[in-house]
Amino acid sequence: MNNDPELMRAYDEIRERIFATGVEGGPSDGAMVVVLFSRTSGEGVTTVAGGLAQSFGRSVSRKLGRSVSRKILLVGNEQGSLGPAKMLGVVPRILLRPETGYSSDAVLDSIQHVTESRVDILSLGGDHSPGDPSWESYFPKLRAESDVIVVDAGSMERDAPLQWCRWANQSLLVIDTSRAQVEALERLKADLKHSRFHLAGSILNKRRHAVPSYLYRWLS
Repeated sequence: MNNDPELMRAYDEIRERIFATGVEGGPSDGAMVVVLFSRTSGEGVTTVAGGLAQSFGRSVSRKLGRSVSRKILLVGNEQGSLGPAKMLGVVPRILLRPETGYSSDAVLDSIQHVTESRVDILSLGGDHSPGDPSWESYFPKLRAESDVIVVDAGSMERDAPLQWCRWANQSLLVIDTSRAQVEALERLKADLKHSRFHLAGSILNKRRHAVPSYLYRWLS
């Protein structure tokens, strides 16, 4: 976990913009679902998803005149050396996909609570696909158990982001600004338009100095 004050403020600002924008798509009942994805792998989606989930965990809501901590769920695949659980410093309890299927209760039982971050984590094995019909039955239960769900959907090199985003209230593109190119971003814009995909916004990652003007033009 990165407790750099400047970085924490940046995540808090993103969190407040998400709350201010509200529900743009997806179901309006249950948890707000925020799906993060990137154009290619290695652009920092897992890091941003973890930081944003922790920021949501630091926030509170007002219920019946008192402050109440929000219940945050971070969902992502644990593959390779880094996944959401490992990034938050816990050994992942990976939910593998059995051949015979499993119940919604089994999915709920696989959720881990990270007390320090005030975040719950659902770590999925690499064989999971959000396009599987079984998700239609148990994702609503996850939404009923949480206030905010942050999904690390990976990159568009796979079809997971488009599948996850059918449940999203806000879909956010994470861009590694150190390697973003006009041609690649224009192709992405065309692909998103062709798939009738609604993008709520973008998070510019891995840059502490001025962002090129062409990138701002692309985002506008």
